[in-house]
Amino acid sequence: MLVTIIDQAAKENELEALKLLTNLRAVCTTWKQVIDDEIVSPLKGATSFKMPDQAYRVNLLGLMYLYARCVDHSSKLAMECFMRVGTGEAMYKVGKYYCTINGVYASAERHFNPMLAVEWYTKAAAQGNAFSLERLSHCYVGGIGGLSQDPVKADELHQQARDRGFVGFAGEL
Repeated sequence: MLVTIIDQAAKENELEALKLLTNLRAVCTTWKQVIDDEIVSPLKGATSFKMPDQAYRVNLLGLMYLYARCVDHSSKLAMECFMRVGTGEAMYKVGKYYCTINGVYASAERHFNPMLAVEWYTKAAAQGNAFSLERLSHCYVGGIGGLSQDPVKADELHQQARDRGFVGFAGEL
């Protein structure tokens, strides 16, 4: 039952799912064991997903590692989770990890690499991720990550992001 609740929450709002997991785990050690047994342990070794819900769970596991919610912090394991999910949103998170914009993923184990950020933003943008399109537009404006400054390309990407519903970075994970 817990996995069903978490899956639904993760599909609708991953930030709320992360809060739910954290709160449940804090309530008592029984929930900690359930979370570890039903969510964390089965996904740690998974290399493919038999059902779509597993992708949501692996994405959530990545967020758990990134924000040290219910598991020990590990940016490396978080990025492995996002790469395994393979969605535009997950690829965007990998690109963001390699970039300093907003400093959200700043940590002692951070690996700043603008060229890798651009590579992952490009992969995510190819899947229509609006946040990646907008980040790429910024990269073209500043000539970041091996890209030449190209205001025309930046405007095109910005417009594509807006066409896909981009309105700003507020509230993103």
